[in-house]
Amino acid sequence: MHRIGQTPEWGIPQAEKGIFVSDISYTPEIQNYEQKDHTGEICGLVLYGQKVNVEISGEIPFAESGDTAQSTGMTLGAAITLNNECPNDCWLGGTKPQGTTSVLTAAPYTLSREGARTRTYTGAIYPFGTSSSTAA
Repeated sequence: MHRIGQTPEWGIPQAEKGIFVSDISYTPEIQNYEQKDHTGEICGLVLYGQKVNVEISGEIPFAESGDTAQSTGMTLGAAITLNNECPNDCWLGGTKPQGTTSVLTAAPYTLSREGARTRTYTGAIYPFGTSSSTAA
């Protein structure tokens, strides 16, 4: 690819596991609390509960052994590894947290009469690293 002049970033940098990615979208989300003074006027704001919703759409490659679509290795409710990093400016303050955890929340599968089988993965990226703990 040859670029002339100022051009935007182009394309999807990395392949994702089990899908030919056609689109990725990141939607940042935060909660807020408005602090009011004794007259009811807003005098402060607390921003918390940040996460980034992610949606990945694309075609599903076929398995080598015939007509069955490949397993993507993505299970609903499971922590997943994404090959494409969420941009830093999606996070509060413009800085990616030290650790993040991505969780798959939906995965509609689409068949059409004339076209490839497609899937759209929806999930959320949380600003904490994956860890496990056991209850006592």
